[in-house]
Amino acid sequence: TVPVAMRVSLLDLLTSISYNQPVRYQAYDRIETLVPNELPGMAEEKSGPAILTQLQAALGDDDQELGTALVQMARVQIAFLYPDIDRLIPDPAAFVQAYLDHHQGKSTVFDQLFAWQTAETAKLSEQA
Repeated sequence: TVPVAMRVSLLDLLTSISYNQPVRYQAYDRIETLVPNELPGMAEEKSGPAILTQLQAALGDDDQELGTALVQMARVQIAFLYPDIDRLIPDPAAFVQAYLDHHQGKSTVFDQLFAWQTAETAKLSEQA
């Protein structure tokens, strides 16, 4: 299968050129038929940055290096969910808490999603 990072990049490219034909897209949990020019581009997508802002605030200034690393990893992993960020993360505050809990080894309702994101992140490392 095509890694999610490539799928997201291609979909964003089609969006940026206002491609107006339906395309089948393998999202995290389903195959969707999307019309790219009806989607916001990744740069215009608002949910991801809002979640990252909440995560940064929740981390505070205690360990800036760790906080920066977690936010950067979350940035990539949330981008994997484009264009379904709002659908998959309907409650950003709950997601941020679950993200922090997950990184402390606690079980969360997002564990399946986190496992998928981790596997997709590993694929990026393999391609580098």
